Amino acid sequence: MKKLYLLLIPLFMVILTGCGSSSEKLVCTMEQTTSGIDIKMTYTLEHDGTYVSSARFYEEYINDDDTTLEAVKKQVEDTYNSLNEKYGGYTINISKKGNKIVSDVKIDYTKANMDKLLEDNPSLSSYVENGKMLLSQMKSQYASSGLTCK
Repeated sequence: MKKLYLLLIPLFMVILTGCGSSSEKLVCTMEQTTSGIDIKMTYTLEHDGTYVSSARFYEEYINDDDTTLEAVKKQVEDTYNSLNEKYGGYTINISKKGNKIVSDVKIDYTKANMDKLLEDNPSLSSYVENGKMLLSQMKSQYASSGLTCK
């Protein structure tokens, strides 16, 4: 169970993005190994230079043990489905391909309930301005979490 908890750390960064009009993209990546599972993450934020409008979270969890992969798949599905039920705006595609779980999640923040997000996560209030998530805060958070952004 602890192993699965460690895998969820990248997933919880999902709730740290917000609304706005988009015209540019910021791509952040990271690779790590946790409890024998190789994880490759690519997070793409669409933004207008100040605010994030949408996000795509592409993650691969790689391991040769089917039981481990199935447990990871269930945990990832449960996490994203729960976030979608609470806040809305998610398109979730999670599949098993060979020895990896592929999670491709897109979030349309124009459809997400930002008020509910802030009510449930008051610590995010410094990330939000006029109901929109600040790109500078997101970029800083991702960098401090070990992602490389370009």
